[in-house]
Amino acid sequence: MTRKFSKKGTSAAGLILGVLSVIVAIVVTAIIGAAAQSVSDSVNKEHKIEYIVTVTGPAHVSYWTDGDTSNEDITADWKKDVTAKGFNLSSLTVTGDYKSPTNVTCEILVDGKSVSKNSGSGTTAMASCTGSSK
Repeated sequence: MTRKFSKKGTSAAGLILGVLSVIVAIVVTAIIGAAAQSVSDSVNKEHKIEYIVTVTGPAHVSYWTDGDTSNEDITADWKKDVTAKGFNLSSLTVTGDYKSPTNVTCEILVDGKSVSKNSGSGTTAMASCTGSSK
């Protein structure tokens, strides 16, 4: 572009396209960085999971979250709070006593919002709930 007698159209077009490509590269990099940060935040976000069981007699509770299973025998209403990170599946099963009719209900709340609720009644009544923190 500094030569006096040469055509400057091609040089100007090259300069303009070079500047535009740098601007586009900066914008694309910023968008990809923001998307990666959003995914990272979602994966590492902690969720409060509440397991709630109501029963009218003896029952057995099994719950699973974050790759761990636990079991408990109960005789009254039961509640358990756990904290999980990211996308997490949770499961809760309650089975009534096999000796007498029982009413059982299970519910899973994630961050205070009900994601699954079920109930059963009778001898060996069963209710199963599954949910996700997504």
